[in-house]
Amino acid sequence: MTRQQWLDAATSQIQFPPDRKRVRQELDAHLEDRMDAAQARGMTAEDAESHALAAMGDPAIIAPELGRLHSPWLGRLWWTMRAVTIAALIVTFLALTDSSFGDNFLGHELPSIAVPPEQQIYGHMVYSRTGLWEDLDLGTVSGYHFQVPVAYVQRLEVRGEAGYETYSMELQLLASTWRLWEPWEPDINCISITDNTGCTYLPGDASQSTESFVPYFYLSATHNGPGRSGMNLYLNHMPQTPEWLELTIGDAILHIDLQGGGGVCPC
Repeated sequence: MTRQQWLDAATSQIQFPPDRKRVRQELDAHLEDRMDAAQARGMTAEDAESHALAAMGDPAIIAPELGRLHSPWLGRLWWTMRAVTIAALIVTFLALTDSSFGDNFLGHELPSIAVPPEQQIYGHMVYSRTGLWEDLDLGTVSGYHFQVPVAYVQRLEVRGEAGYETYSMELQLLASTWRLWEPWEPDINCISITDNTGCTYLPGDASQSTESFVPYFYLSATHNGPGRSGMNLYLNHMPQTPEWLELTIGDAILHIDLQGGGGVCPC
């Protein structure tokens, strides 16, 4: 399967054209980052594409989830609610409830990341999944309720004369609010990340960081209906599997305990 065929299959069930175009661009960017990283480690362009497609998961499994999430009525509702004055009445009602009402009433969830199998082998490269965490509730700050639907770590072992190993993490962060007109907007320039080993991750992209193996992160934003948004966070060249991560995002500090919990506090 080629890159374009994978993208066509993964987005085939998204009926709302603006959503389908945006999601396709985001998925293509993820593939490009993975291919760049793989080529920087010595893989050919063809092998790097095959490796990236395998790591992204089966499009036949991803497509129904994306189709459910980006249904046409939800896309039209999102744009309509931003334009009409009736939103003021909805806000008045929702303001009388806590943020959990929005979660229960709207009922939208991020699709799960395509979690890789326990081990994948590509020639002299061996990927092993070393941890998987689901449904971490971080709490509420500044009117936003933060959750981590899923996070997992991968260990990469490169065998041979130039052998080495490194860790990477993929993590979803979801924020919901009753302020439907003001969804959370993650910005890579306003985020700092540290872990329990004392490692600080630099914002960047694969093309700038893979050659020197500097710990770095990048993200992609997601919109998941009125009042709900989030990001997929990718941490690369981790020194080892962390016990916890601490994300400073604007006026909030999110402590993600990968031993089974998490918390949030004002900055």
